[in-house]
Amino acid sequence: MTAAISVPPIYLKGVDMKRILVLGAGLVARPLIRYLLEEPEFHVTVATRTLSKAEKLIDRHPRGTAESLNVENRGALKTFISSRGYMIKGPLKFQT
Repeated sequence: MTAAISVPPIYLKGVDMKRILVLGAGLVARPLIRYLLEEPEFHVTVATRTLSKAEKLIDRHPRGTAESLNVENRGALKTFISSRGYMIKGPLKFQT
């Protein structure tokens, strides 16, 4: 099952909207990341289980960062997001 996360604007108070975290390196990620990196005010971090996939998507862009992250480790995911204050973009997969 795939679910998109939508956060009401009231909960985005204090979030740096110019720093964007994309979780995963699936087929939809590439055009999204390319689009975001074309916007000069954005810095995009791609986090996925396989670092080489994230690095390939960022393609050495100066406003892009690749990180390794296993989103199934909920503790690591929570720490990763909360320590960076990112807005999350992209689909997440949940097991039902």
